[in-house]
Amino acid sequence: MTARHHRRSLAQLATWVVIAAMALVAIAGGVWLILRPPPGGTLRIGYRIQPPFYFASEGKRPDGIAVDVLSTAARRLGVDVRWTRIEGTSWEALRSRAIDLWPTSPIAANIPGIAVTEPWLESTFFVISRAGALENQRDLSGKRVALTEVAYAEEMFAAALRGAVRITKKSSEQSLQAVCSGEADAAFIEGRQVQGMLLDRPAGCEGVALTFRQNPAAVLVYGIGSTPDGARAADALRAEISRMGDDGTLAAIHSRWSLATASETRLVYALQQARQRTRWSLYGIGAMTVAFLLSLWQIQRNRAARRLAEHVSKTMADYARQQERYRLLFERNMAGVVRATLDGKILDCNQAFARMLGYESREELLAVPAWQLYAEPSDRKAILDRLQEEGAISNYENHVRRRDGTSGWLLESVMMIDQGPGQPVILESTTIDITAQRRLEEQYRQAQKLESIGRLAGGVAHDFNNLLTAINGYAELVLTDLPDDSEFRGPLEEIRKAGQRAASLTQQLLAFSRKQLLQPVVLNLNAIVADAEKLLKRLIGEDIEFLAQLDPAIGSVRADQGQMHQVVMNLAVNARDAMPEGGRLTFETANSDLVAADARDDPDAITGPCVRLSVRDTGHGMDPETRRRVFEPFFTTKGIGKGTGLGLSTVYGIVKQSGGQIVLRTAPGQGTTFDIYLPRVEDTDSR
Repeated sequence: MTARHHRRSLAQLATWVVIAAMALVAIAGGVWLILRPPPGGTLRIGYRIQPPFYFASEGKRPDGIAVDVLSTAARRLGVDVRWTRIEGTSWEALRSRAIDLWPTSPIAANIPGIAVTEPWLESTFFVISRAGALENQRDLSGKRVALTEVAYAEEMFAAALRGAVRITKKSSEQSLQAVCSGEADAAFIEGRQVQGMLLDRPAGCEGVALTFRQNPAAVLVYGIGSTPDGARAADALRAEISRMGDDGTLAAIHSRWSLATASETRLVYALQQARQRTRWSLYGIGAMTVAFLLSLWQIQRNRAARRLAEHVSKTMADYARQQERYRLLFERNMAGVVRATLDGKILDCNQAFARMLGYESREELLAVPAWQLYAEPSDRKAILDRLQEEGAISNYENHVRRRDGTSGWLLESVMMIDQGPGQPVILESTTIDITAQRRLEEQYRQAQKLESIGRLAGGVAHDFNNLLTAINGYAELVLTDLPDDSEFRGPLEEIRKAGQRAASLTQQLLAFSRKQLLQPVVLNLNAIVADAEKLLKRLIGEDIEFLAQLDPAIGSVRADQGQMHQVVMNLAVNARDAMPEGGRLTFETANSDLVAADARDDPDAITGPCVRLSVRDTGHGMDPETRRRVFEPFFTTKGIGKGTGLGLSTVYGIVKQSGGQIVLRTAPGQGTTFDIYLPRVEDTDSR
């Protein structure tokens, strides 16, 4: 009986050993099938001359961003590759088995018989036209637009440029040549190819001034294209590219092939490094806090167990001292620490957390329900749902509302703690204030955006103004010599009026780009408002009440008198349009002394003695998206034909060129206030 049982046990053991060996062989075989190269032991990857994806020179290996990324991924996997140059299309080369992989296959192409991995690269289409040839690059309805004869480009064209007349070309180079030759009004070209053509312009485009505009509605994503036999190798390379993104290798390659300037690259990198350092600081502080609490808890437990039988009162005294030590650590921690229940009651927090939210003391904050600290109350429910599933959340960026109503951002690590039967589940969170970093990032993006728009607007306005000078001049000359009863006088009058309106628009563009010639004088803002009061009352209509609260003791400023009239009129028109059912428009002046704390939201803000001009309406206010774009040229919330979108951008340019700053205060349903600050000067013969 024992021998038979022993033999049965040995047989079962042998069976399990065989099953385990078969499983290991299956796993190893699966890994080999996924990572194996095609027959011959070397992956053949195709390329052709297409900067910046691929470059090649006589006698040298290919180079470019696609070559760099795929070669690095293959080297990390230990796979041999051979780069094969092709002359036809990538699809034909894959179908004919001339190559195994093509690194930059558009996912939108959907070519039968060709497999494409998940995307690893994306690119936005550009609209390119001759400088000054189009009045509005955004509206190309009826314009001739050239594009490459591929299905995905035509789909992007149909979605992004409705109403444009399509001119199909064999390549992106031919599309750009059509613009340079005048055959097409514009070209619709994928962004990475635009980068290549900036480095090496095609024949016929040398010396031709071009305008480039990015079209965010047309984004093309690329994966790795392959034959069915090469699909596993393509997926393995794509997975390795993801790992390269995690460890920073992919970012380094993109930076190496970027067209950005060195200063821009350094600034973006510095912001990323600051964010990373903040995260690691949070990891360290959180780990140290948890480790200390666990150690302290264990020490207290052991001490209580050893000394309880000896002396209860002594043990309780020791416990009280340890609690005091914990409280000191809790209170003196530079990171914010808070404990709360699931229903929103804040049990405890340290002074650092109270200061982050603008409260004078922790006692004041403990009386506030937790949901009231969120910018959107629904955000807390979303966090609780995640905690119910995961138990803890690390490095969560939480949008909070401070005591004074302003918003801020906290980087949090939150865990759910079960205190046992009959005890409430609590949430414990460690936080760091990252509001300043988020504000810096947003300021940088907005400053770069307005600077780019201003540079473009100034260049276009100067060129266009030169053309208008000739048009208006010749129109005046012809009208001077033309008889009053001539049948051509009416059309020529319309030409002159249109030219004058266009000249006015260019002046507004020059004002925004801060390239307008000003004639500053010492003046008093009260006089500006008083001079414009009668005209303003007629302008805003009888349904709107006009109030002027002018401080007679304000100082003088140095500015262009005509431009300040323009600022007053533009702000009044904007306020009138915000109150279609009537309301109140208030102009207010006062002296003001700006300090550095007042400039925390604007890196270009002024400080020192100033004069403030406030224009306040009781209209419908602005939502965050409108507020973010309000000073952009041609941005308007009015209907088609009801506004140029240059009113507030002109105000912005005039104020900035005059050495001042403009601050916007608004919220939906609460009206809008524009505060203009101009440096105060000595009051000598002010006008």
